[in-house]
Amino acid sequence: MKTFVLFGSTGDLATRYVLPALGTLLQKWVYNNLICVGRRDWSRDDFRNFLAPYSDLLNHTETISYVRLDIEGGDYSALKNVIQNYELWIINYESGSQLKTHEVTYHLCLSPEYFVTVAKGLASVGLNTSNASVMIEKPFWHDLKTAIALN
Repeated sequence: MKTFVLFGSTGDLATRYVLPALGTLLQKWVYNNLICVGRRDWSRDDFRNFLAPYSDLLNHTETISYVRLDIEGGDYSALKNVIQNYELWIINYESGSQLKTHEVTYHLCLSPEYFVTVAKGLASVGLNTSNASVMIEKPFWHDLKTAIALN
């Protein structure tokens, strides 16, 4: 099972480039679930209305969740709960079998100054597992020195 977590899901970069591509990835079962993280206080219906222009995504609304999170000082356990609910769903769906692998990709579609903040937030609730990877949107900081520090 693979889950894609998109930080900055309601921002300009995500709405113009990332969300349209994710519909294709969900259709081809590259990812089973999509969790969109944003700072807007939206209900599930608000978020579905936001997804209306992305017809490829609308076909998968049962596997798409929205998590409101203040990435600078928020509690990342709400995100952890959604990820764990997907894990429980797949275990129950497979009649109680053990979850073999749950790979999570965190895509940080954010300004570079938030990369470290989010990485620390994920680690604070134990989401930095060996099955997790972090994808960072460019720019990868300001210059070679800051890029090396971020890496």
